[in-house]
Amino acid sequence: MSTNTMTKPTTLSPVQLDQINEAIKTAPESPLNALDLCDRCSKGAKAQFTLPHAENPLRFCGHHTRAYLGALMAAQPVSFWVAAEDLWTVNGVDVPAPDNRRAGDGLTDS
Repeated sequence: MSTNTMTKPTTLSPVQLDQINEAIKTAPESPLNALDLCDRCSKGAKAQFTLPHAENPLRFCGHHTRAYLGALMAAQPVSFWVAAEDLWTVNGVDVPAPDNRRAGDGLTDS
């Protein structure tokens, strides 16, 4: 029995990487809310994929998104939304740096 719980690195084709990077740049607001849960576990959903011939969209937490990302993208989803901050471990995905500035903290005021 293995005790390794780390997600294996996801390898994506250049076309899949382009699709994900473009989706991150032009990402609309999240279609998910606090009541949307991962289809594999009970954690909050961080990604949604609508596949061809699927009745309902698939929703996954960050861990399961990274685990199945290659297969989900290979299935050519009709639409998808992924929380960019959950893809920082995927090679080739351009995750924007977080903006940690807060108004009024004395350090970022002009």
